[in-house]
Amino acid sequence: GGNLKIGGTGGTFIVNEDGSVEILGPEGSTKYAAKELEDAYRFQILLEYDGLTVFLNRSDNCTVTCKVYDNAVDITDKVLAQTGSEFKWSKSLDSTWTPTYVKDVGGKEIPNKILITHEDVERNASFAWAVAFDETKFTT
Repeated sequence: GGNLKIGGTGGTFIVNEDGSVEILGPEGSTKYAAKELEDAYRFQILLEYDGLTVFLNRSDNCTVTCKVYDNAVDITDKVLAQTGSEFKWSKSLDSTWTPTYVKDVGGKEIPNKILITHEDVERNASFAWAVAFDETKFTT
């Protein structure tokens, strides 16, 4: 236990025992950038999968779901509903690949859910993802 204090004449960066962070100005009392630091790590994008971890049959597949969190609160549905938001998927070494999206009960593609197939696993495919949305629409 204890604090970690890094600083000098320009200011001090302190990590307290409870994990909180303080950024102090040169005089040692004015706090700077606390909100900016918090906002920098505010959003997280995580992948979850359901289905198999070992593919035994050619028909085997699993669903990979991209989720967006705002300060540990799942906001994926709000991002999906936001006009102009986009979930982007790409597959290594295959610029022509188009994701196979999971579909809802009405047959509409769900842009944050894709299928990974036996062939993908067999070929050691790797995937990349990105999410574009208007962060200013979410408040802490």
